Amino acid sequence: MLNPTEFTSFQDTFTLISKLADREIFLLTDTNLEKLYFEQIFKHFEYLALAPGEEYKTMFSVENILEYMLRKNLSKKCLLIAIGGGLVTDVAGLVASLYKRGIDVAFFPTSLLCMVDASLGGKNGVNSQCFKNQFGTFKQPIQVNYDLNFLASLPHDQVVNGIAEMLKHGLIYSQEYFYKVADYFSSKTLLEDIRELSALIKESHYIKYNFVKNDVCDNGQRRILNFGHTLGHTIEMHLKCSHGLAVLWGMQYALDISLKLEILSKETYNSISLILNKFNSLKDKQLPWQVIYNSIINDKKVQADTLSFILLEDIGKPCIKEILFSDLKEILSND
Repeated sequence: MLNPTEFTSFQDTFTLISKLADREIFLLTDTNLEKLYFEQIFKHFEYLALAPGEEYKTMFSVENILEYMLRKNLSKKCLLIAIGGGLVTDVAGLVASLYKRGIDVAFFPTSLLCMVDASLGGKNGVNSQCFKNQFGTFKQPIQVNYDLNFLASLPHDQVVNGIAEMLKHGLIYSQEYFYKVADYFSSKTLLEDIRELSALIKESHYIKYNFVKNDVCDNGQRRILNFGHTLGHTIEMHLKCSHGLAVLWGMQYALDISLKLEILSKETYNSISLILNKFNSLKDKQLPWQVIYNSIINDKKVQADTLSFILLEDIGKPCIKEILFSDLKEILSND
């Protein structure tokens, strides 16, 4: 497992890739980034650009990339460099796991979400036709680099994606961090204070590393990082909304369940909800409980007739609860 104190850096992307180019390298990105950074980065190296969008996060895309790499005669010593958001790094990690039974991969995240979450921990994968992230492996990058210059072109909904994950990190680990993130993004634009933003990103790294370092394969405490995601993935797939908005709503659902099970106080519930609602433009939308229920019974965390839910007893005090499908149906239908 990568230790962020040893394997992360904040460097200019072109400069760092040039240093890595003494070995065989191949870049993977998306077409949006290709247009934005062709002159500065991509024209200088061998690369392939993916179409952006969750609909392209599939095994079909992975197979196309693998076949392309074979046609280019890339060897087992090749370093695959992923420059992009979570979609690109997820796909790249899976490709690197499969190509010639495994090659090195490095991540250069370009979105706030990818910088604080998707580029860390070694999880990768693609979607099935109906469900998110059903096929994948664990593949640790040999390096992760954070070039905050990429964030200047980030649209607002992509900023919210990152904010949602940072708020999640605070809720499951640190009350102080939760309120620092809320205060920063309530009062400042994304790049208004680079020093403070960098510190917040680094703190997210340490929080995630705390959950992953002794549970790389997601069998124990790492599951807590799924807070807000069990229902969030369902919301994302059915409403075709951004990941961050879905997670914000998913966290709100998890708070609702925590309150109904009387493990979270009403006062804390109200305090958290007030902050989540500042960033959640979906808060007034409705999704029928039957749709949510039918989707989550296919979740990866299902065992027999129960589902593992990450709930909250307090800010910084998460818990894992096994909830019977029958009880979950009752909770959702009475929502």
